[in-house]
Amino acid sequence: MKAIFDWAKAEGGEKEKEISPALQEIAGTAQLADEQVNQKLAEMEAARKSRNFKASDALRAELTGAGIIVENTKDGVRWRRK
Repeated sequence: MKAIFDWAKAEGGEKEKEISPALQEIAGTAQLADEQVNQKLAEMEAARKSRNFKASDALRAELTGAGIIVENTKDGVRWRRK
């Protein structure tokens, strides 16, 4: 779907108008690879442990903006895509 989205954006005009909101949301969440999400979560945890809550909140906001839902559980941090 990401390839179709990128193609339609590159074509522009009518093709770009035909992109459904659902496809736009799905393609947007695929921007961060799993490794990148895990790295940002590790940075977020490190910031929390050092009591740098501003940095931790900024990383969480970045992930949320990329369509990643971050959940803190008793077993640790868990994430999923919207």
